[in-house]
Amino acid sequence: MDNKFEPLSQEDVVSIEPRINILVSHQTFKVDECIRNLQRKISLTDEQRDKWFLGEGEVAEVLRPGSSGWQKGRIRISLEFCPEEPKSLSPLDGIEQQMDEFNP
Repeated sequence: MDNKFEPLSQEDVVSIEPRINILVSHQTFKVDECIRNLQRKISLTDEQRDKWFLGEGEVAEVLRPGSSGWQKGRIRISLEFCPEEPKSLSPLDGIEQQMDEFNP
């Protein structure tokens, strides 16, 4: 996995293992439901919720390792997904399979 996380849209449906469902009470849910449950668990005004989860974000600074200092910008919360890369087949896989069939 190359950690290529992609933001999920509000309407995307997610399925998780039962042992990790910390924000919803069931395995399958829309991203919007998960975000709403998270918003309820933390005390924010409607305006703050919109900024943190949907809008322009809140003013923030980030200090990254190796950087020359603090970088000003904005921060917001989203749910992201990193798809697993299917195992790529080697061009030799087909040849090896054919050889196995001829030489049992």
